[in-house]
This record gives sequence, C-alpha cells and structure tokens, in this order.
Amino acid sequence: MTITAFILAAITLVLALIFLTVGALGTTRKLPRNRWFGVRSAETMRNDDAFVVANRVAGPGLICAGAILAMGAILAFALGGGAGVILAFAAIVVGV
Repeated sequence: MTITAFILAAITLVLALIFLTVGALGTTRKLPRNRWFGVRSAETMRNDDAFVVANRVAGPGLICAGAILAMGAILAFALGGGAGVILAFAAIVVGV
C-alpha cells in the first residue's frame, strides 16, 4: 500500500465517522445547535426548533453519505496502490 493511498483511506474513514455520527444525532434529534456540524443556515441558527427539524430531515442523507465514505475507505485500505487512491478520492467526491 502506498502512503498516498493510506492517507486518503484514513481521511475517508474519518469523514465517514463524522458523517455517520452527525447523521445519526440529527435523525434522533440529539444534535445540539453548534457552529461546526449539521445544517447551519441563517434560518436554522435562529432557534433550536428549526435546527432540530432541518437536521432531522438531513440526517438520512448524511448517513448514506457516511456509508459511501466508509465503503470507499474499506476498499481503499484493501486494494491500496493506485486503485486505493482512486477509490478513496471517488468516495470523498461522491460522499461530500
């Protein structure tokens, strides 16, 4: 496995964990209003109810994106080399 494939696979795995966590917390209404994660538009940041509703709606999409990123990371770790770089990069592009 090349160092580039390993680094991209690790980045992809970290992104997957972030997306899965934020999606699960948003779907279950447990994501607190914050400045970094979730749907952060001017409308959702005005009050807690709008933030909760927007993230509940966005949660399943974030979970799917996290699953795509996780699959890309697993395949990138398994294949390594040029194929691993391509798969990790593709997963990042599709997931994000």
